[in-house]
Amino acid sequence: MKRTVLLYLMIAGLIVSSCKSPGNKENEELVSLEGRTMGTELNVQYIDSLKRDFSKEVDSVLIEVNNSMSTYIPNSLISIFNKMDTAGTLEVDRHFYQVLLIAKEIHRESHGAFNPALYPLIHYWGFSGGTAPDEIDSSKVDSLLKICNFDLIHGTMAISGEGDTSYYVTKDDGRAQLDFGAIAKGYGVDAVHDLLRSRGIASLMVDIGGEVRCSGVYTDGKAWRIGIEDPIKSTVNSKKAMQVIALENKAIATSGNYRNFRIINGQKMVHTINPASGYPELNSLLSVSIVTEDCTHADAYATSCMVLGLEGARELISKNPDIEGMLIYGIEEGELEYWSSPGFKEITLKD
Repeated sequence: MKRTVLLYLMIAGLIVSSCKSPGNKENEELVSLEGRTMGTELNVQYIDSLKRDFSKEVDSVLIEVNNSMSTYIPNSLISIFNKMDTAGTLEVDRHFYQVLLIAKEIHRESHGAFNPALYPLIHYWGFSGGTAPDEIDSSKVDSLLKICNFDLIHGTMAISGEGDTSYYVTKDDGRAQLDFGAIAKGYGVDAVHDLLRSRGIASLMVDIGGEVRCSGVYTDGKAWRIGIEDPIKSTVNSKKAMQVIALENKAIATSGNYRNFRIINGQKMVHTINPASGYPELNSLLSVSIVTEDCTHADAYATSCMVLGLEGARELISKNPDIEGMLIYGIEEGELEYWSSPGFKEITLKD
């Protein structure tokens, strides 16, 4: 990880803006860290009069998270769990256990729309390191769907007589596998955020690939400004903001299908898999941005909404007083519309 002064930060899904000149006195206590983690960009900004460099500690906690939940690391805990070909139990760490508990919570609340047990299907469709099929085999999809049952996987915790805590995850079917790709980045954001808060940092912004959590305010005394990317006008190298929000002591995560997809037999196959059908879910939603207290929940809720579609996402957001959201969706002739919950409108900055 390198330490740098980051004046204007563009990231996929969200745009984090810190438009100040290097010589501005307001910026003298701003520390910025930049690097890569979880296959994407990491950007951290915090205000510290001592200008302490926490890059090594940030690296360390993210290595822990990756070694727990990255399916791209062969000896990570999740990879070991997925390679178990018979029913059984694996001892895991607190990161894995905490994410599993939150995933179970949102799985229930979303009526199954959020399902981390979809790894066999995600891999089949060519995502998360898989190879896309040349031809779609509906019987194969149906067969895989039967083992993508999150109820086959359970987490337990045990406390020894000495007070030590151990964590375990059990699969009832050896074919059951997990993929925390729709929640792990948000958890990584929270892990870095909590680390910096434990070091006495009150004002900070942590971003991992468009999942962001902020505490306190920026150097100008105002809330951190976060831009929601326009899914039509933006490109990989040029980001355009559709909306800008003021984020203070909250987290935001954005999920979208407008970049990560495959073409199979001329059909567009997006990376969001519908747990009900086993097929990629292609609906009118192009992007979902969720604001809540922590980024782990925001990340998972955003994916849930992409699966549920426009009406289902509106209902999920409206029924939960702990989350706010904005939905960007397509209408006829390629035009975009957006819907925002009342609380999201309150933090949206006017032109």
